[in-house]
Amino acid sequence: MAFLTTSYAVPICTLLLITFYVYRKLLPTPLPGIPYNRDAPSRLFGDLARLEAASPTTTDMSTVVFSFAKELRSPIAQICFTSFSKPWVIIDDPREAEDIVMRRIKDFDRSEVTTGYFRSVLPKSTMSQVTTHELRAQKRLWDVWGPQFMNKVVARNILAAGKELVELWKIKVGDGASFDPAPDFECTALDVISAAVLGTKIGALRNEINKAKKELSPGETEETEMDPTMATIRKGMDYIGKIIKEGNQALFPDLITLRLRLSPSHRRFMQAAYSAIQSLMRKSCDKLEQINTSAMDEDGEEAGQELDTCVMDLVLRREILTAKRSGKLASPPDPINNDSILQEIYLVLLGGHDSTAYSLTWFSKFAALFPDEQTKLRDSLYDALGFEHGCGGGKIVEQLTAAKLVETDIPHLNAYVHELIRCSATAGPIERMAAVDTVVFGYHIPKGTHMLLNTKIQDAHVRSLKDIPETTRSPTSQSAHGKTRGGLLGDWGHDLDGFNPARWLVKNGSTGKEVFDGRALPSLAFGGGFRGCPGKKLAVMDLRIMVAVLLLSFEFSLAEDENARSLEAEENIFRRPQYREVRLRTL
Repeated sequence: MAFLTTSYAVPICTLLLITFYVYRKLLPTPLPGIPYNRDAPSRLFGDLARLEAASPTTTDMSTVVFSFAKELRSPIAQICFTSFSKPWVIIDDPREAEDIVMRRIKDFDRSEVTTGYFRSVLPKSTMSQVTTHELRAQKRLWDVWGPQFMNKVVARNILAAGKELVELWKIKVGDGASFDPAPDFECTALDVISAAVLGTKIGALRNEINKAKKELSPGETEETEMDPTMATIRKGMDYIGKIIKEGNQALFPDLITLRLRLSPSHRRFMQAAYSAIQSLMRKSCDKLEQINTSAMDEDGEEAGQELDTCVMDLVLRREILTAKRSGKLASPPDPINNDSILQEIYLVLLGGHDSTAYSLTWFSKFAALFPDEQTKLRDSLYDALGFEHGCGGGKIVEQLTAAKLVETDIPHLNAYVHELIRCSATAGPIERMAAVDTVVFGYHIPKGTHMLLNTKIQDAHVRSLKDIPETTRSPTSQSAHGKTRGGLLGDWGHDLDGFNPARWLVKNGSTGKEVFDGRALPSLAFGGGFRGCPGKKLAVMDLRIMVAVLLLSFEFSLAEDENARSLEAEENIFRRPQYREVRLRTL
């Protein structure tokens, strides 16, 4: 009997030891030195359980993530998951975050996590690739947002969309009525980005205007159908956007890629979406054939600019010139076989649509929350544009021209837009991956480590800045410090949890007039360097024109709701307010 007991005891003990050994191996291993939650290494899933516990109570997970660093009272921290994945390093310091995205582009590249959920549906777009010579060439091809095109073409389309939005709200929203402006902002952004990229607007706003008119006067308004090609493109945007958001929320984005590759319905839908873009590309190529090829050789990209109505025209013309100069065939590129251009078009459409729509939703929120700032800006617009204070908003908007808005220097408008961008943090945190073994705040960061950079600048950051030794910062961060107007420790680096456009204004020493200073604080919303957002110029111009048009037409106020003052956000690829209802009064 004793023999049997002993014979069972040995394998049982061995099994227990093996189980314990495997269990220990499965526990997450933190990176040496970097602060972390001390309980995480003793749990199989590290900090993941805490993040999962927070998900039912908040839709703004980045706030939860960066709370780790705040609790540890450190500008750098790490989040541990499982032994199968390296810890994520989070940077909760605006100066160092700006330094990483703006100046340390050789040390950090786009995170493979980001490329993963775009790669599932747009594998040849710039968002799906790490830095290579081919990617650099692709980004150069799409760097077409020049001032002439922006001021003469894009600004006109933005203003037209703004006027249609004003028309829509005057029909459907009664004075003092509460409503959610987000769906209308989505239609506005859709028309703006489609006109800018494709040369033809989708017509979402006009469709909503006709619906609103029909509700008021049934039978008197003729229904208008959206152009079939543009309707297909809109469906394609909705479908691709849904897949990207699924990838962003998935633990294993590559499984989504595999599922899509095996799905015949996915292939059919994408083929239809691409065919709609291809039909517009063919028209663009036919138009470009009107340009005398010898003139293109002599004048470069200047030739035929009068035919450029959209980004697609500019990209295809640049493709022709590149082919000619490299000795390749001079004929326009075949749109059917150019997957990188097709996919990049959808990427620009999606990015420009969601970011602009969400930023405009934040605008209506902040305008209602801070009525004094709304009034100050409206008065500045009256003065700068030469209108009498208090005159009817309808007359003003009718007289507004894109040239007037673009050419007039309105420092307060620029300041308001920049403060809106800072406070909303629409793009959310920035993801990067260490391309080499490097150092941040004196801590070793191994190659391949995923980094999450906070883009929201708050009062807590200013308080912590004073406790961070300057010697722990990177050489580029130290050399850049002090070149701006005081930065976070300067005159306007306080009350950062509030909305104060004046922090972006400074008096000109010679004239005494207020001028806009875009470098007053770190700017993180659009990233920076090689990986910076290519649509920054469009986004800023869009906000500048739309804010002016809407504030000259309406007065925004808070809805009668207990959550009206809440700045809670819901987050996926971009962030928008969770509670969005506001009230309007027509001026």
